Amino acid sequence: MKRNFILFLFMISACFMLYGCSNSSSSTEEYVGEVNGIKITQAEYDERYVLMQNSYKIQQAYSGTEVEELPAEVLENIQAQTFDDLVYQKLLLKEAEDRDIEVKDDELDAAINDYKNNQLQGSESKYQEFLEQIGLNDETFRREMKMELLVSKIQQELTADVKAGEEEAKAFYDENLEMFKQPAGIQISHILVNTEEEAGQILKQLKAGEEFAQLAREFSQCGSSSQGGDLGTVNEDSALVPEFLTAALKLEPGQMTEKPVKTEFGYHIIKAGERKEASTQDFESVKNSILIQLGQQKKIQTFNDFLEDLKNKADIKDYRDSKK
Repeated sequence: MKRNFILFLFMISACFMLYGCSNSSSSTEEYVGEVNGIKITQAEYDERYVLMQNSYKIQQAYSGTEVEELPAEVLENIQAQTFDDLVYQKLLLKEAEDRDIEVKDDELDAAINDYKNNQLQGSESKYQEFLEQIGLNDETFRREMKMELLVSKIQQELTADVKAGEEEAKAFYDENLEMFKQPAGIQISHILVNTEEEAGQILKQLKAGEEFAQLAREFSQCGSSSQGGDLGTVNEDSALVPEFLTAALKLEPGQMTEKPVKTEFGYHIIKAGERKEASTQDFESVKNSILIQLGQQKKIQTFNDFLEDLKNKADIKDYRDSKK
């Protein structure tokens, strides 16, 4: 199982999307650099620097390590990344302006609502908790989300015609055959909820004849809910918590756990499907997924190359050392 709470901050940082304030600054405002004559203000830098530190601390906590004070070498790396992020911001904002690309208010509202519903179960209290965790308020979160949408639009325009070919897909398949080997095991689906009472109510609905996959899509808190709770083929080597794995492997095809199974993630109702023999997927059965995967990689690489080219051609001035 993977945790359902995915931090917005990590999502956008992976695609050079950690950007902040607007381009404008008053003539009396201090600044730490320039990009093609556009100032990077001290206020922008300070806000981004704090956000990046919070990001690092949350990432460490998410992996099980609590960090109070960041080491000097980490802070130095964060300072460099902060400046780079703001450089990319200025370049991309100008690129969007040149291409007449904009994000309308209704697009932004829809994206924020989707994020709340998909990642925070539509809960306003969870939204406020999330903002507090990453050190944003509603206004700055909207600004971050707007920048993400703007970058996405630029990327889509730049990479609209970028795709992978069948020869590339076949070469990838032949070179990575181990990826397409399917271990023996049993197909497992589950529904994850927060309380035993919720799980009990769902069990009653299932025993009354309601469809497992539909209830998983409606109620499960696991990311597998969009696939009707399907976790794929499970065996003794599957990376699942022991309580869940033990209960799942006791089931025969078609069986379901009589009682909810408690783990650190919550309460699970587990159902077994067919037993699967070890096999290797043939190329035709995985061709489309390979084409999509390689196409996405090529789009990302094309966009990253474009970003680096923008940066290499830009007149970038860094005044941070002179301010020390």
